[in-house]
Formats: sequence, structure tokens, C-alpha cells
Amino acid sequence: MKMFSFIKPYRFIFLFVFLMGLVSTFITSIQPMIGKFFIDEVLIAKRYSFSLTLTLAVVVAAIGYGIALLTRFLYFRMSLQIMVDMQTTFYHHLLHLPFDFFSKNRTGDILSRMNEDLTEIQRLYTENILQLFMISLTFVFNVALLLFLDWRLTLLSFLFMPLLVIGIQKFRRLIFINQMEFRKLSAKNQSFLYETFSSMNFIRTAHIEKQLKQQFKEELEDINKQNMKVMFTNAWAQGIPQFVLMGSALLMLAFLGKQVISGEMTLGALLAFMAYQASLFATVQGMAQLYMKFQKGRASIQRVNDFFQIPPIHMEGKEVPKTFHTIRFEHVSFFHHPQQPILTEFSLDIRSGEKVGLIGENGKGKSTIAQLLAQIYEPINGAIYLDDENIHNFSKASWYNKVCIVTHDHPVWCTTIEDFLRLGKKQATAAELGQVIEWMGLSSWIHTLPEKMNTQLGERGLTISAGQRQRLLLARALLQEADIYILDEATCHLDIESERQLFQRLNEYFQDKTVIVITHRHDHLAWLDRVVDLSKKEWKPIRGELASEHVSTVHG
Repeated sequence: MKMFSFIKPYRFIFLFVFLMGLVSTFITSIQPMIGKFFIDEVLIAKRYSFSLTLTLAVVVAAIGYGIALLTRFLYFRMSLQIMVDMQTTFYHHLLHLPFDFFSKNRTGDILSRMNEDLTEIQRLYTENILQLFMISLTFVFNVALLLFLDWRLTLLSFLFMPLLVIGIQKFRRLIFINQMEFRKLSAKNQSFLYETFSSMNFIRTAHIEKQLKQQFKEELEDINKQNMKVMFTNAWAQGIPQFVLMGSALLMLAFLGKQVISGEMTLGALLAFMAYQASLFATVQGMAQLYMKFQKGRASIQRVNDFFQIPPIHMEGKEVPKTFHTIRFEHVSFFHHPQQPILTEFSLDIRSGEKVGLIGENGKGKSTIAQLLAQIYEPINGAIYLDDENIHNFSKASWYNKVCIVTHDHPVWCTTIEDFLRLGKKQATAAELGQVIEWMGLSSWIHTLPEKMNTQLGERGLTISAGQRQRLLLARALLQEADIYILDEATCHLDIESERQLFQRLNEYFQDKTVIVITHRHDHLAWLDRVVDLSKKEWKPIRGELASEHVSTVHG
């Protein structure tokens, strides 16, 4: 993940923030020197006016505070915008990953990387880098002023620095490993929460609340144990530098105290030197803490990069022609596991405008055929052609405008009826909405609702019946105005009479459309041109005849 590409658009703001940070750090760094001057020259020697010097000191401090406040405001606004850019880019990348990516990765883990890990990365590349810049400037200023006050004692102070570096370096890999494990456990817990909250009907009816409560508690305890490991490692990594710095400060204080007593150093110089040494040690301690934050950030970067390194599906290609003659499945094979083939050397031709039904036992590949045609999956062997062109040569946007699939488990989102219907066609007119609502037999039901089209559907549409959800899904699909429709058990929640009436309406609407219907019901298929029975691998035409008496089969 090239993080600096997100910072580049804000490089001038970033530069301005750094310059203001430079000024603010300089003003902060000279304050001990101002204190030295105030003690030695104003309070003790009385060479300058007390009130004037105090006023100037307050003005300088106020200017430094104002600059620091402006710097923090600009940084905060910039970092929020960078976070928006990062999350949008990551979200866009996820939307274009292969479909099997989402079947192999838990939703909670994806959300954890989207939120927690990206937040950690954003903090690393903005806040932590800014802090590193400020701390480095403070370190340079402090060293320069310490050398000015007493270069020999300053060099003596640096004798303790190698101990700090060695101590911090020893914990580098341990911090990274512990943080990575903590992120994994946190993501696992988020997945658990997502799965339980989206399955409340099952949980209540299965009466497994106590079992899930215990599992949730155990996961939280695992997270807490790992959190303790992270805290313990960080405490040791910070404790060693603190011990070294404290010992160094005490030795310097004892040595400098004797110099003040003997008259070799003024009190103001002592206080200034100790202030700068304390500030120097604080910057070193700050660098140590930043180093540990960078190790945590590395874990988040790796987790996000794991997803960024997955190549997205190829979206570019030819435009789908406005008209076509044949959809051809040519020796198509597909499996999820080689030992369990779903389709083997499957061949089938579907003419433009033809209405075809797919039936057969479970596991024979009915839904797989639909998913292959919708390019949710790709054939392991063989190919699907639109006339003489492999469908994978078409651009995805062009193909998805041409093909519309409606399945029995498509989600209905938590939004209003109108907003849901407009998904995919935001500019749909009120007349178009009214037409598809009437086609799908939803008009009378919607008019009984208090808020009509502005009625909220609830999470996953659970506030309405399963049959109404399927009608809404079909209504939204009709608004897409595709040329090829795939209905995969799209009416399975309707009663037989409602399904019959719905198919009558769809038969009128689909006059010039190519339609593939997948179903386990054989009662209302007479409006189709033919039905393919994947169990028997043969077919014959049935339009105008009773479907239940003339179920056909396919070759292949």
C-alpha cells in the first residue's frame, strides 16, 4: 500500500504544518534559556527590568501556543481527510475483488481491517510522523543548547544512549508479533458479533443464547490475555529506557550540584542544563514510544496489504453489443474442490429472447450455471460465448448492465422502499417506480403503509414478509432494464397462486428478453420455451403445454 500517495495531495498543507512545527518547537526549546536569563540577569544581577522581561516571556510563550494550536488544527483536519481517502480506496478495492474472496474471509475480519487497521495506519503516517518530526527537531535543538551550556557534560550524557537503543531493539519483533495476534483475535471477535447479530431468528429458535454468551466471554478473555501480553511487552520496552534515563539524570544532578556549590556554574545555568537534559531524555523516551507504535503500525500495514495484494477482477473490455443471437455454454466444467465436480463438460445453447427453465436435483449445478453466466464465478474449463465472443472479453460494467440475476437470498437493505428500488437506477422517475410496483403486485400493500414509499424496510428487510422481499427484489431488477434475466428461486417464498399470477405478469414484461428460470417447482413453467433437466441431461420444448407433464432435459 503506497501510503505516501494519499499524503501527496496534501503535501503543501503538510509542508506548512512542518514549518509551523519548526517555529513552535524552536520557541518551546528556548524557554529554558529564557528562564536562565530571567534568573541570572533579572532576578540575581538585576540588569534588566523585571516587568518588561516577564511581559516579553509571556508574549513569546503565547505566540508559541498559538502556532502550536494552529498546527494541530490543520493537522487534524488533514488527517481526517486522508482517512476518508484511505477508506474509500480500500473499499473500492474490496468491491472489485473476486467473489470467492468474500467466501473465504470473514466479514468481521474485513471490517476490522477497514476500520481498526486503517485507523492505525493513518495515525502512523500522519500523527506519528508529525510527532517524529517534532521530537527530532526538539532533540536537535536540545543537543545544540546543551553543547552551548557545557559540551563536556553533554558528551558524557550520550554515553547512556547505546543502552537505550539496544534495549528498545530487543523488543521490536516481540511487539510486532504480539500486536499482530491481538489484531487477529479482535477481528475474530468482530466476525462473531456480526454473525450473531445477523442471525437472531436462528439464535432465538435454537435457544443457544447461553452457549453464545459463553463463547463470547471466552473470546473476550483471549483478547484480554493477548492485550496483557502487549501491555507487558510495552511496559518492559519503555521501562528499560526510563530506568537508564533516571539513573543518568541523578548522576548529572549530583555532579552539577557540586559545580554550583563551588561557584563553577550559576544556578540559572544549572536549571537550564537540567531542563534541557530532561527534555532531551523525554525526546529519547518519545522516540522509543514512537518506535513501538511503528511496530504496531507495521502489523496493521501487513494486514491491509494482504488484501491490497489480491488482484482485482479485470473490469475493462469490449462493450456488449446491443443485439445478439445466442448464448452458448461450450464444454463448461466447474468445481470448488477437484474431488467434487459440479459441472462437467456442460454444453447448452440459449437463443436471444428464449425463456429457459433449469430444474434438477440439488447439487446438479443449476445455480452454478447462473453464477457463471453472471460472471460471479469463472469456468475451470470451457467457456461461455455471446455469439462468437467469450463473455469474459466484455467489460464488467457493460456485462452487468446486460445481465441481471435475482436469487432467493439476495439481501434487502435497511433503507426506504423507494431508495431500495432506486439502487442501480438512481434517476428512475416516479412513473417508472409506479409501473414496476404495479407489475409486481406491490401497489395495494404499499398504499396500506403509513409512510408509503418512505417506509423503512429494517435490517435485511426483516420487517416485511419473505414474499414481499422477493417482489421488491424483482421490482428493482425490472428497473435495471437488462436484456438477460436470471431468476434463481426468485419466487420460492410466494404461494403457488401468487407465483402463477406473478409469472403471468413477467411473461408479458419479458416478451423480448432472454430469461433463465431456476426452480424446484414445476407447476408454473408452461410460459417457458423449454425446461432443462440437469439430472437427465436432455431437453425438449414445452411452450403451450403443461410443464408438470413435459419436463424436458439437456444434452452435454
